[in-house]
Amino acid sequence: MASSLTLLPAPEKRRPLAIGLLAVLVLGVYALVLHPFVIKHVQLNEQIADQHRALEQFRVLVGQRELYATALQDIDSYQAGNTYYLTETAQNLAAASLQRTVNNAVQRLSDESGCQVISLQNVQSRKEELFPKVTVKVRMRCRMDALRDLLYDLEGSAPLMFIDNVNVYRQRARRRRGKIVTPSHLDVRFDLSAYMRVKS
Repeated sequence: MASSLTLLPAPEKRRPLAIGLLAVLVLGVYALVLHPFVIKHVQLNEQIADQHRALEQFRVLVGQRELYATALQDIDSYQAGNTYYLTETAQNLAAASLQRTVNNAVQRLSDESGCQVISLQNVQSRKEELFPKVTVKVRMRCRMDALRDLLYDLEGSAPLMFIDNVNVYRQRARRRRGKIVTPSHLDVRFDLSAYMRVKS
């Protein structure tokens, strides 16, 4: 018994040792029990703050709803009045409209132009685009000055039309009654494209 009593610290050192052991015990309980709870609470507070910020952003957007609705109505009324797009809603009808436009443009040229449409062929677009594209392949015979006027007329009219892949071939000279005759007409091929309005 006497030896076990000698292992105890002196009476004046017991109090600081007891306070130290109590502090270690309190820190251990905090680390094992309270600290995970406090960390979880802090994380939940951060999530709640994030949700409040998102809610405020949505409230601001809801407050601007009337502004966006008015702007959308303005855009719709502008789109309804512009003539940049084909008015037809089906691909085949729009292609027929483009063909009619080419024929009308050729008829508007003078008789001396000698322009003649040889063929018009619809081309189905395989690419997905924001606005559906309608393309017609045109083959015709025409003189150079009349061709210039025709292309200007097509690209300058409404709806907006675009001319691509223009190929112009000069016809070969021929012998007629012993004379070499050079034709004044050119063989012309091009793609005429326009866009349909997006269905809302």
